[in-house]
Amino acid sequence: MRSLAPRSRTQRAICRALLWADAKRVSGDDAALRNLVRLVDDHPVGHIPPVLRAETALARIDLGDIEPVDIAATYERAISILRELPAPYNLAWALIHRGHDEDLIEAAAIAEQLGAQPLVQQAATRAAQPV
Repeated sequence: MRSLAPRSRTQRAICRALLWADAKRVSGDDAALRNLVRLVDDHPVGHIPPVLRAETALARIDLGDIEPVDIAATYERAISILRELPAPYNLAWALIHRGHDEDLIEAAAIAEQLGAQPLVQQAATRAAQPV
């Protein structure tokens, strides 16, 4: 059976940065997000797993590195990648991140299926925020 664990030192560093960035995105820690973007940018595209490319796109939105006219397309690309993998946990976070009503309903359903209570709570919190 093949291991899903990152094999190279680079992949492990990026995965740690991704986990840190996910935790800090909720609290608004731009330094963690910039670290993720820097780590990904330092490597050729072919060396970065698709899930990390999608997460980095979301980090770029948070950091204001994406032009306003390109934000919707950036969300679509990231969410499309996560659907194709499939990566339901990451997909749920991306849907919460985008925050459309239908996204929050889908994210909550995914979170319930996964038994991921933090995702359920985050979807509910986001849904309760005024638009």
